Amino acid sequence: MMRTEELAAMLARGAAVERLPRSAHLWVIASAGGLVAATAVLLIAFGLHPQLLSLMALGGWWAKALFSLGVAATALHAALVLGRPGADPRRPLRLLLVPFAVMAALGAGQLALAPVGQWGDLIVGKTWLECMVIVAGLSVPTMVLSMRALAAVAPTRPMLAGAVAGLGAGGIGASVYALHCPEIAPAFVIVWYGFGMLAPAVVGAWVGWHWLRW
Repeated sequence: MMRTEELAAMLARGAAVERLPRSAHLWVIASAGGLVAATAVLLIAFGLHPQLLSLMALGGWWAKALFSLGVAATALHAALVLGRPGADPRRPLRLLLVPFAVMAALGAGQLALAPVGQWGDLIVGKTWLECMVIVAGLSVPTMVLSMRALAAVAPTRPMLAGAVAGLGAGGIGASVYALHCPEIAPAFVIVWYGFGMLAPAVVGAWVGWHWLRW
């Protein structure tokens, strides 16, 4: 973990915010390593959905996959920025809202077009608990590697950095789980994939507050 004295020395040398190449390398390792580990766990423990190719022919599957990947990409980018002392995280954090806003709009549109009697089935589906738990579980490898990446730099907002890194880990977990999950309704995805990704964000905030402060 970077100590206060090391950070002060780095800034005193006039190091620009962008000149932290090690940080980017650490995040590449965290993202790729977490993705590989989560995929291995999914294949061993659950396997691919037997009708995955048929599901992939549907627009709902791609909306779910792009939502999950969008959360992973924007959150991990925001965490990278938050790990750079003096960097302005406002734009990355605003971008993080985009995938949620798009999926929420799709879910709302789906409910608006469906009879009220079908809302429960569209929102709850058949695998809501499994979805939420497995998405959170598959986030663990990326979460561990992300926290190590943050600990190696100097986040000045450790709680926020930890939360965003946890959300990115949840996005990777959700992206991998999409290969097994049979649900494609946007109303389901925004709720249960959302909760599954927010769970590691809460854990990440706690870890950031207790472990990443310097």
